[in-house]
Amino acid sequence: MGAYEQGRDDEYLARLDTSISKFINRYNANPSSSNRRTIFLFPGGMGSQLAQATSDYTSGPPFSYDDIWLNCATVFGAAINLQMHGDIDYGDCYIVPDGCVDFPPLLQPYDDFISWCQANSLDLFVFGWDWRRDVNDTVDFFLNKFLPKFKSRVAGCVPNPLNDFTLLSHSFGGLVVKLILNQASNFYVQKMKRAITVAAPFYGYGGQVHRYFKGDPDLNADPFYGATTVTEVVSTCPGPYELMFLDGATYDANKAAFQNDPDGYNLTAYPSLDAASGQRADPYNPIPGKPTPGSTGGVRYISNHKFDWQLLSDAVPVRASVASKLSPGVTAKFSNIRGVQTAYGADVAGTVVGQTWSLAPRKFDPDRDTDPIVDSFGPGDGVIPAWSARFAFLSNRVKTVTGDFEHMTMMNYQPVQSAIWELLGLPMNAMKPVRAKKMAAATRADLNQFLHGLKALGVKKQSPKQRAKAVRKYLQKFDPEQLQAFLGRVYLDLLKSPSQKTGSFARKRRGRAQRKPKGGARRR
Repeated sequence: MGAYEQGRDDEYLARLDTSISKFINRYNANPSSSNRRTIFLFPGGMGSQLAQATSDYTSGPPFSYDDIWLNCATVFGAAINLQMHGDIDYGDCYIVPDGCVDFPPLLQPYDDFISWCQANSLDLFVFGWDWRRDVNDTVDFFLNKFLPKFKSRVAGCVPNPLNDFTLLSHSFGGLVVKLILNQASNFYVQKMKRAITVAAPFYGYGGQVHRYFKGDPDLNADPFYGATTVTEVVSTCPGPYELMFLDGATYDANKAAFQNDPDGYNLTAYPSLDAASGQRADPYNPIPGKPTPGSTGGVRYISNHKFDWQLLSDAVPVRASVASKLSPGVTAKFSNIRGVQTAYGADVAGTVVGQTWSLAPRKFDPDRDTDPIVDSFGPGDGVIPAWSARFAFLSNRVKTVTGDFEHMTMMNYQPVQSAIWELLGLPMNAMKPVRAKKMAAATRADLNQFLHGLKALGVKKQSPKQRAKAVRKYLQKFDPEQLQAFLGRVYLDLLKSPSQKTGSFARKRRGRAQRKPKGGARRR
């Protein structure tokens, strides 16, 4: 580990030390004298708040920090600072996690879950983590730096918070938990009572690969970004490379399990196919590979907008580790909760469950060229396919939660909380439900109209100061409630595929339900 990375970890640990102090205060004030449960929550991808030092690493410590994800600054160009150069943050300025996204009153996506834990005397510690970085970095930091400090700090608490602790994750955080569980000989893994994932993309999801070609529709419209800029920022971050649909070797090794899902959410064919040949288009074994074009002159990945072939290569062993078997003792502690959106009692085909992939021009232009990825849809939570949210080696301890909910706020959904409560081994009649506050969110159509107006400002060539002035003037046309609703929809749709955002797939929750075939099985 270099000096920069060590310094950043020290800053991260110092911030967590403050969080540990707050945890101890809450823990000691908890009136419950029995059934104590400590929960370490790993938020989902883009669900952890990130703060950036206001000066480069040579100027401190101490450092001052500004939040860059997620708040108003994100809309005014701060997201550019999320890009990385290897393990180094943009401008040599440390970026450290700071709990979960918490931007009151607009965005508090885990607030209701936190309130539920408080109402039920569960001792919750939210472990924010940097979803831009290699998941293994978080695993190593949590096991070898954070938990030893936590253990030392809580030694005087009675009962000890580590006597009964659970690892709980949402979405991308599930990959962190799975890789922690791989360390079966680790003291803390052996001491852990249970691990629960909610909507974990064990075998990837369909939204990520689009971003290496077209950025993200909701950020592309911003005058500070554009599709090319967003594509290039995403392409510098190691973590997202670990989120694409599963590699061919993993599919082949687990084919029987994928085709025999306990709830019938079967994956019957490899989910990523070449549009021309119908053969596999393995995201982790691209053919043609670097830098050779195919017979038509097209390429699988573009190299002219910072796509990093080394980061893709580095992601392969991470994917293999996520898919690897657990030791029997750890497997017995492991459970999965997955979501399936339903309407009128039937599954909604609103989640990307497969894709066809055309070769792209070598000089692909994210702002002008057509997305080479075409999505197909089936059951899931709107982001993660049902077949991907179950670890293939678990046939029991998999709970499927159905209903009308969003992936990004699943932790606030009462049936998810009930499932967690049951897996914690607590009596169901003792659980106190908490009424969730539905996040204010505009319709997708209204957000798209708002983004169209933002893009139409046509101020790309102006100075940042002029652009900021133009954006502020545009935003003044909308009242605060409207702006809050737009931001709410952006957050709820953050991980969705472009086809779910731009209208090429206009998912309507009512009337577009996918009926279960007779016998209860579902098919993609």
